[in-house]
Amino acid sequence: MNTTKDNKWRDGKALERYTLIAPLLEDSLDPAKRLQMRKDIASRNGISLRSLYRYEAAFKKEGFSGLKPSERPKQHSAKLPDNFKEILEQAVQLKREVPDVESLNYYKIFLSQGKTKEEALKILAAKIAMTQNLADL
Repeated sequence: MNTTKDNKWRDGKALERYTLIAPLLEDSLDPAKRLQMRKDIASRNGISLRSLYRYEAAFKKEGFSGLKPSERPKQHSAKLPDNFKEILEQAVQLKREVPDVESLNYYKIFLSQGKTKEEALKILAAKIAMTQNLADL
């Protein structure tokens, strides 16, 4: 995600959270009224009471910046194996040869061809993904 875009999103979430807790920050509220307001706010906005308590605590401890979601490193998808093209070609070839075989049978065929369990599962996963992608067309 773009850093500027990410920061705008985090600022927006912090503003949303502040808007939720602002009425609860009033020092003159008695505890029963504050609890009732929390329940109403949580109910109206589809969030838990615990979240409201966390937002309040974060605001009291760190101010507005405490309401921003934490920065997280980008998640990268798992790297494809080096021989992915070969695995995909094997899955395509097997699908052509035996079009109606179920997944477990494919797995058994791969093992009988001398593939390791890991290789067989990778080929099977590629076959399933390919089948799903073709069905979406």
